[in-house]
Amino acid sequence: MDIPRTEDGLALVPSALLAEAVDDLAKAEASTVYDVCMGVWHEPRPNDRCAVCMAGAAMAFTAKLEPHQDYLTEHNLSRASTMLLGGLDFARAFHWSGYINAVDMARSRAGLPALKDIWRAIDELARDFPHVDYETDREHFHASLRLAAAALAERGL
Repeated sequence: MDIPRTEDGLALVPSALLAEAVDDLAKAEASTVYDVCMGVWHEPRPNDRCAVCMAGAAMAFTAKLEPHQDYLTEHNLSRASTMLLGGLDFARAFHWSGYINAVDMARSRAGLPALKDIWRAIDELARDFPHVDYETDREHFHASLRLAAAALAERGL
């Protein structure tokens, strides 16, 4: 099945977007160019490095924003992509209703049908995947978000 995407390459399917963002976060962690800081999206630093959160990692590795580009002043991302990035910010905080609603709004912006049966999925995600702090337990953070992506995929989301 082809996954619908924004013109910037971000998936418009909740499970795929989340799984790809976690992969992008792992790439940022392994990078010599990026520093992971969950408080900023994509912020160049004076040491030729760039601070990114999970959404910023998706900007860097999926949307191909260059490390020297400040998202706040130099972005050329579509409105749908910006909505998805906001959704990823909710996901990293395990705020599932914000995440699913952001993806649903981005889908609407892109002319795709609304997601079905989202409230049951949101309730199940909130029950099964409570907040994990990235700074406290990165391994559990990654694993929990990967499992949440798999649970969404099982529901066809």
